[in-house]
Amino acid sequence: MTEGIERRLVAIVSVDVAGYSRLIAQDEVTTVRTLASYRSITSDLVAQHRGRVVDNPGDNALLEFPSATDAVECAIDIQKSITERNSDVPADRRMEFRIGVHLGEVLVEDARIYGDGVNVAARLEAMAPVGGIVISKTVHDQIANKIDVAFTDLGEQELKNITQPVHAFRVETGTPRNVILAASVADLDALLKSDEEGTLASLKAHRLATDPVVYSHGGSVVGEYRGGLLYQFPSALEAVKGAAEAQALMAQRFAMLQEDRRMQYRLGIHLVHISGAAEETPDTLVASQIRDLSEPGGICISNEVHSAVQGELHLEFFPAGSVRADSGEEIAVWRLASDRAATGESLSSGPGAVVVLPFERLGNDPDQDYLVDGITEDVTTALTSYGEFRVVPRGSAFTYRGVSKSDREIARELDATYVLRGSVRATTDRVRVSVQLTDADADQAIWAERFDRDLEDVFDLQDEIARSITLRLVPELFRSELDRSMARGTGNLESWDLYQRGRWHYYRTTPSDYVKSIALLEQAIDRDPNNGRAMSFLGFVFTIRIWRGWSPDVPGDYKRAIDIGERAVRSDNANWRAHAALSVAYAFTGQHDRAMKDAELSLPWWPAAVGIASWLAGDLKTAAEYLTRAIRESPGDKDNYHWRTGLGYVHYMDGNYPAALAWGEEGLQGLPDYLQTKALLAATLARLGRDDEAHRYMAEFMMQLPGTTAARYRKTFKFKNQAHVDAYMEGLIKAGMPRE
Repeated sequence: MTEGIERRLVAIVSVDVAGYSRLIAQDEVTTVRTLASYRSITSDLVAQHRGRVVDNPGDNALLEFPSATDAVECAIDIQKSITERNSDVPADRRMEFRIGVHLGEVLVEDARIYGDGVNVAARLEAMAPVGGIVISKTVHDQIANKIDVAFTDLGEQELKNITQPVHAFRVETGTPRNVILAASVADLDALLKSDEEGTLASLKAHRLATDPVVYSHGGSVVGEYRGGLLYQFPSALEAVKGAAEAQALMAQRFAMLQEDRRMQYRLGIHLVHISGAAEETPDTLVASQIRDLSEPGGICISNEVHSAVQGELHLEFFPAGSVRADSGEEIAVWRLASDRAATGESLSSGPGAVVVLPFERLGNDPDQDYLVDGITEDVTTALTSYGEFRVVPRGSAFTYRGVSKSDREIARELDATYVLRGSVRATTDRVRVSVQLTDADADQAIWAERFDRDLEDVFDLQDEIARSITLRLVPELFRSELDRSMARGTGNLESWDLYQRGRWHYYRTTPSDYVKSIALLEQAIDRDPNNGRAMSFLGFVFTIRIWRGWSPDVPGDYKRAIDIGERAVRSDNANWRAHAALSVAYAFTGQHDRAMKDAELSLPWWPAAVGIASWLAGDLKTAAEYLTRAIRESPGDKDNYHWRTGLGYVHYMDGNYPAALAWGEEGLQGLPDYLQTKALLAATLARLGRDDEAHRYMAEFMMQLPGTTAARYRKTFKFKNQAHVDAYMEGLIKAGMPRE
């Protein structure tokens, strides 16, 4: 055993304040005082249950107990005490906790604890509803017959950075207030009257598409009520996120249908008292009334829900009247904005700048300063080399080491928009890096994440962490910048705003939006002929339009993609985006050597290009490696469904049909009407002998591309290994595609 370090089995409790950034933004002084008061309550309860406070940084707490029973009883008492203290506090000022509990072996050094057990407890805490507790099965097995509470089995959970799934349970300590989403189909009676069989079939299909969105945000169906469905969510934040994603998915699915055949949801969200199946209560009636105030395709939320999510989402809500509860209380209702109001801000000619402040060392070992400064410098370098955003030079940023100024003050002095802060905690064999990105103009945190790694080769570690932070950070920066661009008027837009709007229309994934995206990107290039971002993205849009089956001129679109990509490379050979887009176009036109050369020039930022180039060149092992890496390293990439579908094709070509099916289904979840994924699933299911399902997907494919035959379709595939094309065509024919 390493000197000074011991191992022991303990119950670990992770506690976190929900919505802390919002509370701090509203009233910093009151929030800090409230947290100190609640910490005192927590500490007393921990001592009463024979536990100890291991660590208490910021809005988190790590607790240790000698038994699972002590840990869970303390967690329940903490939540009850906080609920009582919050009873007289306005909803938008309540400080509420999430708690996770796990039983596992930990390493103990100088009163601190480390190990996977600590990480599991933290991940379970993140799953917990506001005011709730989630425990692992190891804890549940110890306490199930010892504590008089109910448990909800959440099943096996894939937890971030935890290698094995963890079986989790939610502790039910009473009949708490739950977040309920009431949903109904607008004008359902008229649709049924027009075509009852078709309407019911469509409704079932849409449920199959939208319910996974609900489940991904922790939601579940609790029953039917007053002409619609009720869904329950663990928090207001997850309910609103799930509702917004579901409505976006519905809009996407029906963009190509005639208006009189569109099935649109009305959604309303409210906090109610409900347990188990949906009951007819005054609160569920209010949820339904709020739902009925929303427009078709819209979302309305109660004032209490609005208070809970305000400042946590990049969504705008406007007053939408009120509903009256049975008690006579008037409940204010808010409506999600259907478009962005102009803000009157000056027009930007480029993205907001990012300043990476010196990371903070946590712990008392000054010998770790080299690691902390190294990670700070590598993150700055990585963001700079990524090239999408202007980064404040390291020298300017490091002058703010130890300076007591707000993010807004620092950003204004450095002419920056975003501030990235971080901390590093290192032990003998592990390092944890925590980072938070703040939009200084809005004075709110927009992204935060923790990275846990083994401390082996320190230089490789610094590089890997810097790349991981960059790849996860950039999508959040893009989202924020997109909000800014869309919030401006439509007058004298400059090149950056036109580029952002072109991206926005591309991600709406309809034929008409692709046309608008191309037009806006071309305007961006006209406004700034050196806008390499717009040129690269335009080439990508031309290629994807072909994949979606929407191109009016396939050879012409491939030529445009190559021409604009080559122009971007001539303008700036260091533009990895241009090399990536050019590589994809080369690969699908059979120029495999050129495709691989440009794909390698897009590394390390776009491994998907190497994956695609390798796939079409017949190197399936390399293709699988790089497509998997693209999915793992950039979970926030909205184009991930392409790489998932690509992995499905790679496994199909390799004869691994179960894996091809799994990846194809994941790809279809990302984009339910993706033509290529439907073809892949049809061929794969046919290979697996599931003919009815294969024929159904082929029918959907043929509906989108009528008149397609295998003889004509194979000409679109410029694969280097013709055996791969033959194998694919055989599957498609078996699924029902005509030969000639």
